[in-house]
Amino acid sequence: MKLPVLAEKLADKAIMSGAIAEDERELYLYAYQALIAQAMSWTSLILIGAMFHSFWGALIYMIFFIPLRTFAGGFHQNNYMRCYLTSLIIFLLVVVVVAYAAEAIPMWAACVLFAASVFTIFQLAPVADPNKPLDQHEKTKYKKMTQMILAIETAAVVLSVIINIPMRLLLLAMAAPLTVAILLLLGQKEENDKC
Repeated sequence: MKLPVLAEKLADKAIMSGAIAEDERELYLYAYQALIAQAMSWTSLILIGAMFHSFWGALIYMIFFIPLRTFAGGFHQNNYMRCYLTSLIIFLLVVVVVAYAAEAIPMWAACVLFAASVFTIFQLAPVADPNKPLDQHEKTKYKKMTQMILAIETAAVVLSVIINIPMRLLLLAMAAPLTVAILLLLGQKEENDKC
């Protein structure tokens, strides 16, 4: 069943039951689509993590990635399926690299990449989706939220290094800001190409 069809059925059912008004259908249709897409993405990421014996690593990646991505922004696909597939491919690449190369990645290299990611995010965020531009107030708010999330994540990574958590988990935590930094660079390039 396609995402819009399922969302339409849920919205229609909510209208028939009296839970929402007919004039709110479009709003709820969008909300249902977003919720279903998020649930599919999260479930898929957890399953991929579990397939690579990294259930906890997948959770850590998601805990670091989702709030940062929400406020930092960056490159966005133009429909749910492309977004979903791109997210899966990115996460699969991250998990495969960490699963098979964790022991070969020197700590100093991981720290340099993490520091470069943090710097890039501090400099660029937020990068708005062309379909949802941000006004100046929103840009300021999103920048502050991004910086606060990034500060918390940086402190968590530093603490994780100090207490010596397993390298696989640490790399997955560090990979989330790296992914966001790359998406910011791609989003900024896309924005500049349109100008």
